[in-house]
Amino acid sequence: MPAAALPEISASHIPNIKTLRKELGYGNPKQIQYRMFYEYTSFFQKMYKTSNGTLGLELHNWRSEATQIGLSEMTTAFLEDEGNGSIFWHDERSSEYYNTLQYSKHSMK
Repeated sequence: MPAAALPEISASHIPNIKTLRKELGYGNPKQIQYRMFYEYTSFFQKMYKTSNGTLGLELHNWRSEATQIGLSEMTTAFLEDEGNGSIFWHDERSSEYYNTLQYSKHSMK
């Protein structure tokens, strides 16, 4: 992603992980879906490498352009390349991952 396309968001305005999970429909740690989402995202972050070889776990300097690009790459890889967008934000009401968000309707792709 070119630097000009990066959002101008201050690190202080980024919600904490609990808030993000809740907004994504995975805020209740007592639900199996929460645990599965947590396990998938944790594993993916540990295994992921950006196009320049940076591990996903090393993408923590929010102000760094390289980190922002890496996070964007990792997000696209998780949602699109690995197909997790349509798994965790399924359209079918019968899916165990169905919630108020559906990837086909609410994604920014």
